[in-house]
Amino acid sequence: MWRQSSTVASEMYAKQHCHQRPFVVITKLKHSKLQRHHLRLHCSPDEPLQQDYRKTAEIIVDIFLKDKRLVGIGNGPLTEQLIECIAEKRKLQPMEGLRFVPATDTASVEAAVHGLPVAELEQVQQVDLTFLEIDQLDRDSLACLIGQNPASTLPVQPPVPRMQQLASQSQQLVALASDPSKVVQRLSGDVPVFISAGEQPDDWEATAEEIDDRFVGDAQIWRRPSSGIAHPRGGDDPYLSSNNEHILDIKFEGTLRLDGEDSCSYEAIAEAIEEIPGVVAHGLVLEDNVIAVVHTPEGAQILRKSVPAEVLADS
Repeated sequence: MWRQSSTVASEMYAKQHCHQRPFVVITKLKHSKLQRHHLRLHCSPDEPLQQDYRKTAEIIVDIFLKDKRLVGIGNGPLTEQLIECIAEKRKLQPMEGLRFVPATDTASVEAAVHGLPVAELEQVQQVDLTFLEIDQLDRDSLACLIGQNPASTLPVQPPVPRMQQLASQSQQLVALASDPSKVVQRLSGDVPVFISAGEQPDDWEATAEEIDDRFVGDAQIWRRPSSGIAHPRGGDDPYLSSNNEHILDIKFEGTLRLDGEDSCSYEAIAEAIEEIPGVVAHGLVLEDNVIAVVHTPEGAQILRKSVPAEVLADS
């Protein structure tokens, strides 16, 4: 049978690693000017970040929305402001043919409220650009984590399979970080994995046991609840999606690792998850065409993979 842990839930949630050295490659965007900038991360709860998402959203629209026709959108505090900015801009300057593909039900509602034309993901084969808010971002590789739900505090579970599908069908993915503490040297904590629930109540256990065996010694596997306290088996109210899927959290005590190696590639971890029968999707986003925008009190920051800051400043 699948191994169960008696460890208290509050002790199992991995600590977020906040690094005080500056970004190696980063460009500051403020008042429509690109400047070289080295940003230090601040993770202390005594120094709350100033939330000025509107200015960041305006920068994002000005830079990334040019000549785009089919745009994917997720949801989150930055995206809400982004949608408002786009709606206001459309009133002043018609954007012929521009349509939006929502990654979540929340995004679909927000788009509808602001009168944005919407296309269903099932109706398109490729989108020009997708804006997706992330939970963590590796500052060097721009690998992302989505779908985390620390201590089961979120009332609605993110549709990770749909978000992953939209990201994979995008010519360009813009990863949005609403706080600089989301940018880390190495991804850590929980990796959500959507699995098929099967036809019988206990069918999910076979997949959970295989995942547990693959990550034994590296992480523990818990089934996510719909509400209440997290528990290895999902508590009294385990989550079940409308597509008959459970969410398992691979709970790393620290940074992501495989076979005891914390320097292994994220691709190796993703492959280890994906090769297990019953897995539908997971929260690791490893696309090549990623650009990241980080909201900070000083202004918006943009990171591009393997591109020197000097090149960005000239672009």
